[in-house]
Amino acid sequence: MGGSTLQVAYIVTSPAKGICSEKSREIFNLEFLPLCLSHSSFIEPIDNLKLYLGFESLDPIAPLKILLEAAVPKTTNKLSIAVSSSKLISELVLKAFNKQKASIKKAYQKGILKVITNPKGMIFQVLEGKEEEFLADLPLSLLPLKEKEILQLFLLGVKTFAELKDIPLSALVQKFGQKGYLWHEYSKGKDYSPIISLYPEDQVTYRQNFSYELTNLLSLEDVVKRTATFLAEKLEQKTKGCLTLKLQITETIHGSFYLERNFSNPTFNKDTLTTNLMLMLKDLKLINPLLSIEVRATNLKTCTYYQLNIFSERDMHEKKVISQLDKTIASFKKHYNPSIISFGKDLNLNRREEVLKNWDPLR
Repeated sequence: MGGSTLQVAYIVTSPAKGICSEKSREIFNLEFLPLCLSHSSFIEPIDNLKLYLGFESLDPIAPLKILLEAAVPKTTNKLSIAVSSSKLISELVLKAFNKQKASIKKAYQKGILKVITNPKGMIFQVLEGKEEEFLADLPLSLLPLKEKEILQLFLLGVKTFAELKDIPLSALVQKFGQKGYLWHEYSKGKDYSPIISLYPEDQVTYRQNFSYELTNLLSLEDVVKRTATFLAEKLEQKTKGCLTLKLQITETIHGSFYLERNFSNPTFNKDTLTTNLMLMLKDLKLINPLLSIEVRATNLKTCTYYQLNIFSERDMHEKKVISQLDKTIASFKKHYNPSIISFGKDLNLNRREEVLKNWDPLR
């Protein structure tokens, strides 16, 4: 199904010698990232040297070749690029190239890995459907494991991904918990980590491909809550809220559906984002299994935070609100019989409120 999955490129830049870290950061942010944006709308910078790029096309080699030619030597001294169906595998390709060159050579000879060499850099591509075969002989030490975990796996007789796959899932989960389940999925060449688009600065995008055709509504609600939590965290880090929330759902039968909601005020609250996403899903009336979800928070505006001061004179905005309220009250009194209008200030306070108003300046 077109558009259901992303091909993920892991890119490592290599600044020219003699360039200080501050200048390197400036070149990466102001020159290299805009170049990437011309080829992909899914850009997840990791640091000032590395990033992930997502491609809807099943064959992203052509745009990556163009990027290589355009970027070197203008914005970087050299590029190392690995592309596959997931973040994990793309990253492991470059790690293996640096530490396990024999494995890379073997994968290339078996037709699992495509390699494009260029004086300006290298592009590696793990062919679709060959992920498990590529990982089979790689050592688990390439994963970010703790020494204790590596030792525990070694005691189980497990050193490679192929050996890890032979361990029953139940045994891995019993010994390592959730990590055991993830490692079992990795051993089969499966990684469904979302790609998080954080560039350009005026949007945040969360894209999740499902490990299976999602049919359970409760599972989808969990995905929506996780997505909303992530967006809220990123927006809060930026001290910004979104005025537009866009949702793209891809299902097995009818392809992709798009919806968006606009807000009158910048929104970054997790509960608000969750509620609106659930309402959008309800509007879609989905009945077929789902392949992916993409949520994009756009039209970002800076949120202004200020400390409430209950002792200072009210600011102009508060005075304006009070003035509007007074006009509304006057209009009510003008158009309605006073006998049918009640105001809170005229109500009798209970004893608790009578006491609290002497201590709480907001009452």
